[in-house]
Amino acid sequence: MTHMTSTPGFSSRSLPRMKGRDKPQVSCNFCRKRKLRCDRKQPCDSCTRLGQAPACTFPLSQSSGLGKGSTVNHAAKVELQRRIDHLESLVCSFAPKQGSGSKAVSSISTETAVSDGQQSLANNSGHIKMQRGTPSYTDSEHWTAILDEIHDFRNALSEHEDSHHLEIQQEPRMLPCADLFSYPPLLVTHIDILSAIPSRSTVDSLVARYFSSADMPVALIVHREEFFNQYESFWDDSTSTPIMWIALLLGMLFIAAYEALVVAGASSTLDEVTLLEYRNIIATSYERIIQCLRLGNYMRGGPHAIEALLFLLQLEFVQGEDRQHECWQLTGVTVRIALKMGYHRDGSHFPHISAYEAEMRRRIWYILIQFDTASAAQVGLPRMIREMQYDTMEPHNLLDTDFNTSTRLLPPSRPPSEHTLSQFLVSKSKVISVYGMICDFNNSSQQCDYAEAMRLDALLNNAYSQKPASLSPKPINRSITDVTALITRRLYMSMSFHHAQISLHRKFMLRAKTDSRYAYSHTTCLDAASAALLYQSEMFEHSLPGRMLHAERWKVLSLIQSEFLLATTVLCANLNDDLENKRWEKTSLCSRDLLADRISALATSRMVWEAQEEFSSEAKTAVKAITVVLTKATRAEESYHRGVPCRGVSSGERLLTAFPASVASNSSSLSWARDTSSADGVKEPMYGSFITNSVHEPVFEHRDAEHDAFISTPASYDDGIWSSIFDVDQSWDTWIQR
Repeated sequence: MTHMTSTPGFSSRSLPRMKGRDKPQVSCNFCRKRKLRCDRKQPCDSCTRLGQAPACTFPLSQSSGLGKGSTVNHAAKVELQRRIDHLESLVCSFAPKQGSGSKAVSSISTETAVSDGQQSLANNSGHIKMQRGTPSYTDSEHWTAILDEIHDFRNALSEHEDSHHLEIQQEPRMLPCADLFSYPPLLVTHIDILSAIPSRSTVDSLVARYFSSADMPVALIVHREEFFNQYESFWDDSTSTPIMWIALLLGMLFIAAYEALVVAGASSTLDEVTLLEYRNIIATSYERIIQCLRLGNYMRGGPHAIEALLFLLQLEFVQGEDRQHECWQLTGVTVRIALKMGYHRDGSHFPHISAYEAEMRRRIWYILIQFDTASAAQVGLPRMIREMQYDTMEPHNLLDTDFNTSTRLLPPSRPPSEHTLSQFLVSKSKVISVYGMICDFNNSSQQCDYAEAMRLDALLNNAYSQKPASLSPKPINRSITDVTALITRRLYMSMSFHHAQISLHRKFMLRAKTDSRYAYSHTTCLDAASAALLYQSEMFEHSLPGRMLHAERWKVLSLIQSEFLLATTVLCANLNDDLENKRWEKTSLCSRDLLADRISALATSRMVWEAQEEFSSEAKTAVKAITVVLTKATRAEESYHRGVPCRGVSSGERLLTAFPASVASNSSSLSWARDTSSADGVKEPMYGSFITNSVHEPVFEHRDAEHDAFISTPASYDDGIWSSIFDVDQSWDTWIQR
């Protein structure tokens, strides 16, 4: 019998087709979607071969009925029971060994003999959590792993985990994730892609907007002069334009439309027709880019392939905290394609690569290194690119006007005193390179040698000292004559440096309180965390509506939100340790003045996180973590005034003479953190979720006075309501906010 297929919109018969009974689904969902043969096991053979075993699921309606569904369910239960029986047998076989006195003594002495380095090794293995039935690993220096090490935080933040996951799963997504492997069969053509491109007037406007605000290093992947030559050729004959170049153009349109709508959310300078058109561009361009990549067979590389993938990565970064794992996975794909195309080898080694191509490849490679390191750090997993694997030289300090495709020999770099975007890329890459080594050190399965940590510290300080004077730290209120691009670049440089310091010294921070050898790590780590939170507060204040950085706020936080989270977590961990072990006033590392400074920094940070928690589960987690430790500190102070001893404080010992007053004065000075009303009276968040509202940013309500002052009146919060306070998401996806 010949099987006939029909095209949507056309029919081989004029008579209506009779609807029969729905055929029950016997294949797993993944095989059914990919049209693969399924052997109906769980996991099935097809999913196992494709590395999709966790995704091998069957319809719920079949799992409880008779037939194949019930067979699969029964088999899973049998396998689970078999594993439980095996575990019980292991426990039983181990129990008699503990009865031997000599063996028990031997075991105890062996454990006692464990050195500090071996303890560090044990703690350096990272953390594996079960999230929605799937194991999820993060290294020991990820901010969520640090929180998990603290008993009070772990208990408080684990409440209602399952119910919150259910809420997250039920939230609709406007845009699909960049999973290039599980998309349905491609049914579009080159012509279909072209038909989705807006009119030239609209494209001209958005391309102009993109280049006028292209002040981030990733903009260097496109050479302006050559792009405009290709742009004119596209409008002359669009059908012969490479599909990968069209993907690049669509990426520009998405970013420009996105930025236009973020700015319009406060100023409303765009008319309604333009707003709707830009919303449509955002809704359609993302999927069109993926279609272009598939049409162009992106896995084989080719011209513009890496550039198009990097644009897709940018789109992933701006879409919110639940896309951070997709960013890491997409970065891995991009890195491997770049390796296959030889980006890790400098173009000067190959005569057939022109000077122009070699320089553009250098730019792309160093941008990709930063994506690799940043995305890996955000998920707490190892990076993929190592310094020993490439010899690609750093990009030159040149503008696009200094060279083009006809250049046979690159001109000398511009002097260090002349700041360019390429100079910023190179300066930041030096710090990022050492930070990558620090991540390798933290992720190593070998013992953590403190001498190696100090060697990395010297490398980090040396890399940071090589930055030009234009990128040296400078308060924002003293930068009013500087362009916003330079202000944000200074912020990125400083935050990259402090983040690396925290990551390197965090594991030695608490040891310093009992071993003076680690005092440098303690001071360096906490000073870096305090500096990071100072930047957070300063940036927040100057990003309010009408302020200097308001239009740039989504760029400012697109890459450094995880740095703020890590700094917050480290200060919480340190203060919690001081409270638990009654360390105040016992050493110079735990003086009352230092405690007051840390508490003030956390109280300020809490105000900033509060403005974001309605739209970010990670901001909510930060607020609750700070609340735990500040409440503990306040209760210690209150117990002194009442003369009632409490855990961490004995009678006659006083933690902080005026803690409630210090927090109250700090809170009153942060009135700008609670009031974000615009000129027309409309309240809007500092960093709202843009994808869920493409025209206007969502608004948040003012905190009531009772909630704002709860730190200074902790007695009103008893332990019985902690479960309702700490209803947070534990998927730990890093928040990349707008």
